[in-house]
Formats: sequence, C-alpha cells, structure tokens
Amino acid sequence: MPNDEREISLRDLAIFLTALGRDLPKYLENPGRIHNHPRAKVWINAALNLGVIGIEESRIIVKKDSLRALMARIREVFSEWISSLS
Repeated sequence: MPNDEREISLRDLAIFLTALGRDLPKYLENPGRIHNHPRAKVWINAALNLGVIGIEESRIIVKKDSLRALMARIREVFSEWISSLS
C-alpha cells in the first residue's frame, strides 16, 4: 500500500483489477505466468505501487497480507462513501 495507508491510487487500482482480465485470480495463484501476458508490464507497475507484490530475483511474489489489507481498505472506502450518500 502507499505510504499513507488511507490513500489508494485509483489509477493503480483500476489497472491492477482489470489489466489481466478475468484470469487475475489464476495469475495471483501462479504469478510466474504474469510475464507472458501482453499487459504484464503495466500491471506489475500498478501492483508494485499498491504494495501487493514484490519482485525477488526476477520472480513475482504476491504479498497476501498486503492484498488482504488492500481489499479491507477498499471495503472501508466504499462503506464510507455509501454512508456519505445517505
């Protein structure tokens, strides 16, 4: 996640969630396949910016705790947003 955990880049989030299409869960289970995807470079940059992956010796490592934290933060932001609409 970014330095300020309250701040999420919508650009990076949109790229992270959409660049790999429906197969995102499969790629997260087997990150070695990500490099073969045509949009891999842009996705990797977004995922690094969000803090949900790391790269060690050219291998992509999914940071599951960071991914869980990002998901929780997204839920929190949407809940706050919906509450503000009432």
